[in-house]
Amino acid sequence: AGELWSRVSEYDAIFLVADPRGRVIASLGGEPAASLPKVLEVVVRAAKSFPKQGSGFLALGQRLYHITVTPVYIHTTGGTAPVNVLVAGYEVDSRGASSLKQSTGGSEFVFESAGRVLATTLDARATAHMVESLGSGAAPRHVGDGVNAYAPLVTALSDIEGRPVGRLLILRSFEAARRHIEVLRRDIILLWLVSMAAGLGLTYALARRIVLPVEALDRAAAEV
Repeated sequence: AGELWSRVSEYDAIFLVADPRGRVIASLGGEPAASLPKVLEVVVRAAKSFPKQGSGFLALGQRLYHITVTPVYIHTTGGTAPVNVLVAGYEVDSRGASSLKQSTGGSEFVFESAGRVLATTLDARATAHMVESLGSGAAPRHVGDGVNAYAPLVTALSDIEGRPVGRLLILRSFEAARRHIEVLRRDIILLWLVSMAAGLGLTYALARRIVLPVEALDRAAAEV
């Protein structure tokens, strides 16, 4: 367990080793061993689909983790037998939400479970307004916090058996789109002004080329 943990220990991760019946054998990182249940029910539920790997969200105390449950087998004379189960995952926290915001180019994220906000990239006022606006009903096409307008996407967070344990609110601000539109409008106006100036200049040049010979002809006619 220590060898595997050393590869992910720089992150705020959880790494548990349990027997096939869910009894915790070792715990590294994340949730302290004293606060863990003696038997992990998630391992018992995941055992129904062994030897396939399972993943989902798991609530431990006041924390929420996204976990992967991996059975470990050995070969015996009678075939294969499960030895233990590895439960690895990462806590849903504000640092992870901020990382998601950076990787998506500015989308806002709010993780909610059991009626509590676990992680958010918005301030407290905006978070409370969004959670209230995006209740249990269908998400509207647009939602605002009184300052900014967003396009929302509500995604359920499911446990290893597919049952919802929370939800994720993804909010894409319209401010970036509005800034792009403003820049585009400015560029169009500048292009129109440049085009008008170029058109007037070209018209003047053509007019001069036409008028000068006529003036010369007029002078010659006057001299005659």
